[in-house]
Amino acid sequence: MTWERLAYKEIEGSASSTIDTGDFSAKGYRNTLKIIIHIKDDGANANCTLQCNSFTGAGYSYKYSENGDFTDGTGNINKNQIRLYKTGSGTDVVRDMTLTISNVLNRVKIMYGHIMESTGTGSNSNTLDRVEVAAGWEENPRIKSFQVKNTGSNNFAVGSYIVVYGSIDGESTTETIDEKDALTNIPAGTRYEETDTRKIYRSVGDTVATFNHDFANGLSPLTIDSYSSSYISVTGGILDCNFPYASGNSQRNYGVSARYDFGADTISETNWVLRWKAKCNSFENSGVQFQVGLTDGDATVYSTATQTSIACLWQENNSVMLAQGNASSNGLNGADRTATGTTLSNSTYYYFEMKRLAANSVGLKIGTSAYGGTEKGNITHTTSSSVDDLRYLTFTKEGRACTADVAEVIFFNNTTTGGIPFEWKERGTA
Repeated sequence: MTWERLAYKEIEGSASSTIDTGDFSAKGYRNTLKIIIHIKDDGANANCTLQCNSFTGAGYSYKYSENGDFTDGTGNINKNQIRLYKTGSGTDVVRDMTLTISNVLNRVKIMYGHIMESTGTGSNSNTLDRVEVAAGWEENPRIKSFQVKNTGSNNFAVGSYIVVYGSIDGESTTETIDEKDALTNIPAGTRYEETDTRKIYRSVGDTVATFNHDFANGLSPLTIDSYSSSYISVTGGILDCNFPYASGNSQRNYGVSARYDFGADTISETNWVLRWKAKCNSFENSGVQFQVGLTDGDATVYSTATQTSIACLWQENNSVMLAQGNASSNGLNGADRTATGTTLSNSTYYYFEMKRLAANSVGLKIGTSAYGGTEKGNITHTTSSSVDDLRYLTFTKEGRACTADVAEVIFFNNTTTGGIPFEWKERGTA
């Protein structure tokens, strides 16, 4: 097999607790990856762990053996990272690791690797320890970055590095891109003929959407962790959310969500429009909220965590609220909330449009048809320019059990007017 180097990152200047490859997808996604990691401890033991795509949720699993002994017989599931070190690793050791990863879209990312550790420094008599690890990341997207992190008491020393290779034998080195999708600034009504198939298309819509998902082909590119997969699914083009509740079970009560990661520094901090169609079918009690919004935190974290968000909170027999700001909360409650003065009926679809109108202003509009018809609520709310770095589109709940259906999710960036999402329609189709 032939390999191409996709990324290399070395710690320079001063020690660090993290080595991040950065996004290497510009060189093309590969079905098989290989990573080599070299770690030098910085004066105390460094417990080396691995994450993918900056994902910090409970989506990892692994088993390992040490020096030929099957140490970890039960395995580890629903973890926030993959462990890459031997139990009781000593001070000032050097570690070298090689892992091979299956990187197929919409499949568990299977990994197998070897870790070698020196047991001390300065003597040829020191023996080597070895660790074998089998691991997986249960997320749909392809891997486009790796993060090596230290969970121990100190840092990785200068000279520690990670290098990423991708296979180029027997597979395309890039995702297939439709030639017409690469065109920009296309007026509505433009006619296009594909050069290979001779199919004829016409352009409709007036605004390119950053995200436009009708769930016709399943969940992707939204993701759910392995725990949430028991409660969230897609049926007939609908995101079907059955949020559970069990007394004393924080993961069940706060950890179920579906989300989409726009990536760091993507969402405008002054202008955007988020639209979705939704209905709530049941609430266990009047305190339950179905929540949809943008947050800077990974919503799979089910212990109390501080996160910043702009969100719509739909509560049974109560006014729908627009929340914004930073709060220590399991949900998207924000620092404060403004009521729309609208109470919505169960089992009825409504159309929601949430906007960032400026750095210090957000808005929410609710209607009975596609962003028209009878208006059920229309408010604006003051926010702060410090409500920034929003990254994750999240569907979750706060409180006890509830069920909800979501469809037609659209996000427009760098605009406050939205519009009709641009797309190509084949001649002879609707």
